[in-house]
Amino acid sequence: MKKNLFIIIFTLAIVLPNIVYYVFRDHFDTENYENRAYAEMPAFTFENIEEIPEGLENYYMDRVPFKNEIKSVTSKVDIGLGKYRSLYEILNGGVSGVTLGIDGWMYYTVNGESENSIKEMFGRNMYSEDELASISSMIKDTNDFFRDRGAEFIPYVVPNKEQVYDQYLPETYQRHITNYTRANQLTDYVNEHTDVKMIYPLDYMKKYRDSINLFYKYDTHWNQPGAFVGIQPILETVGIEAEEVTDQKFEKITPCYSNDLAKILNLQDSYTDDVDLVLVDYKPEIEVHAKDEEYSVPDNIVISVRYDSNAPDDREVVFIGDSFRNMLVGMQILPKYFSHVSIVSRYQEKQLKDYFNKYNPDIVIYEMSERYVKDPETVYTGLVDLIRQ
Repeated sequence: MKKNLFIIIFTLAIVLPNIVYYVFRDHFDTENYENRAYAEMPAFTFENIEEIPEGLENYYMDRVPFKNEIKSVTSKVDIGLGKYRSLYEILNGGVSGVTLGIDGWMYYTVNGESENSIKEMFGRNMYSEDELASISSMIKDTNDFFRDRGAEFIPYVVPNKEQVYDQYLPETYQRHITNYTRANQLTDYVNEHTDVKMIYPLDYMKKYRDSINLFYKYDTHWNQPGAFVGIQPILETVGIEAEEVTDQKFEKITPCYSNDLAKILNLQDSYTDDVDLVLVDYKPEIEVHAKDEEYSVPDNIVISVRYDSNAPDDREVVFIGDSFRNMLVGMQILPKYFSHVSIVSRYQEKQLKDYFNKYNPDIVIYEMSERYVKDPETVYTGLVDLIRQ
């Protein structure tokens, strides 16, 4: 009798949560906060038969009942115990995650195939001489392609947050972090061996990091002061005098909801005490008009936009970038310098084709964040091949 009762209780413990969750799921948090797409249901085909068990497991684990609620509780417990991600775990594990640093700073310590800030941080993925030569050649070919069409090409790498604000990393990490990442290595090689001006403004950003915050505490991205500082080396490259971020006026706004790292832990409602700094009264004499805006679905983020302004420099600028471009869209700062500016997501092939067909750019800026610098030769040749079409 006891054995049967135990079996019944065990079965109910497994089955009931699934029934309750799927009947009342509209009342629970089912949002995906993990900065990745959830696993799809595997195809039930004979050719795919060996992958079906693992595929089903991945599909279910991404949608396990009460996943976000469980994650929120366990994250709070781990943080309270001071045990959120050990150095051993991130060096030897293969899971993406978040590391808590000093004074509550959060870092995206992702350790995956397509992006790996862990290897970047500790200098464990430096290029060989052959790789540097190959990538450099591809970047030069891309530059030549645009130069033949009258455009100046500027490859640009946004430094990882942990490289700019390494002083807030856990002390254990600080003893291992490198001062020379492969982004440094690639930039130095390209600038030395080609006529391309590649930009990786790590040292430039470190000059200002203590006078004003350049990144959000609980987010992977730069804030408005960070974007302002970040574009100054680009402006210098095209002949415009750089400006001091400390000379600008920023309005402080709280609470701050730029907290994608807290979202990964499902603690976004608990970490809103950061301060958002919004640039105000900057070049008020320059009037900026946006048009041809296209938005992604369902997050409603601008994936392409065109700006016209009365800025004195009439060069045509196309800025192609990843999620770091979003801050430039919100600030509308590039149109304060150039009268014609297009900002386009580097993942949107149609929009890129349209902009290069419709406009004849004088300056092409291609931005990618440091943790994505995995196979830049593929990225740059892919860009050229796309535009050639």
